Amino acid sequence: MNGFKLSLTVAFSATSLTIIATLPLSYKMARSSNRYREIWESLFELPIVIPQMVLGFALFIFFVRYLQISSVLALIVGHMVVISPYALSNVYAGISWMNWEMEDAAVSLGASRIRAFFEVVLPNARNALISAFLSCFLISFNAVEISLFLSIAGTSTLPVAMLNFLAMRWDPAISALSAMLVLFTLILVLLSEYIFGGRGK
Repeated sequence: MNGFKLSLTVAFSATSLTIIATLPLSYKMARSSNRYREIWESLFELPIVIPQMVLGFALFIFFVRYLQISSVLALIVGHMVVISPYALSNVYAGISWMNWEMEDAAVSLGASRIRAFFEVVLPNARNALISAFLSCFLISFNAVEISLFLSIAGTSTLPVAMLNFLAMRWDPAISALSAMLVLFTLILVLLSEYIFGGRGK
């Protein structure tokens, strides 16, 4: 139960913070030149290109040895690094299709850029933000490699706790728990499909 709560906490925190961080960057990329967009895309694709075990070990060395941080904070930041490419791609894909003349029209009518962003851009990016949140939450919740290196001593996320338990002995309860996790993931995927597949509109 503690592992499940920790997985929910880490996944929700990492996903929320990543969405908040990638939203202004996606907005800037959508309104900037192709040269800068390609640079940012290449940087954010690194966590996908680098193997998860290598990335997890590198973050472990960075947080524990150099920063001497061994807490839930390190786990959340590690998950943010892993899910950031998926958050950026989802949010950017949603924002890039926006008609920027609507925002410019709001500004020309007296609204500030910040107000136009919150009242024009965000409502149009709502579906992309929800899609990014669901996909990143699933990736973070089921992440094993990064959590294996950054888990706190005595406290592990649910996938790591299941892996450690199986390393000691086999228990049918683990199979049942795995089936529940698959069902939980499937429900979120179906929910996303319902919302963005046309039926939820």
